[in-house]
Amino acid sequence: MSRLCAIADVSRKSYYAYIKRRHIVDEELQRILAFIRQVQAVTVFAVGYRHMTQKIRNELSIQVNHKRVQAIMNRYGLLSVVRRKKYTPQQYKRRREMKALTPKNLLDRMNIRARKHHRSLIQHHSLLQQHRSFIRNISTTNSTLSTTY
Repeated sequence: MSRLCAIADVSRKSYYAYIKRRHIVDEELQRILAFIRQVQAVTVFAVGYRHMTQKIRNELSIQVNHKRVQAIMNRYGLLSVVRRKKYTPQQYKRRREMKALTPKNLLDRMNIRARKHHRSLIQHHSLLQQHRSFIRNISTTNSTLSTTY
């Protein structure tokens, strides 16, 4: 056995420790796998690996890493089904309108001096006027949008 360990560049102590705990890890994997399959069957694959990790920790009392749970779920095809959210045509229209109302970044690449943290001094009065008109436009559009619901 010493020669095999030397060829594999593994110490004898590590080899025997692995042999000793191998069946414990396999049993734990089987418990986790059975639990994941049960939960996914009940929820129709609606539970992701993060939520599944919490369920395993709470219900099985096994300390497990989320990466291990994700690897197990991926290896056995038990990952949750993620569906893309679909919007109504009215929501798409509203998003286009809001994008059209958003002003350009006029402060980009200008010389702005900050007196306090997260505050900027606008040096040109035309920018301030445009900013005020944008606020007025947004407040009137929001009030018309809220009345349409």
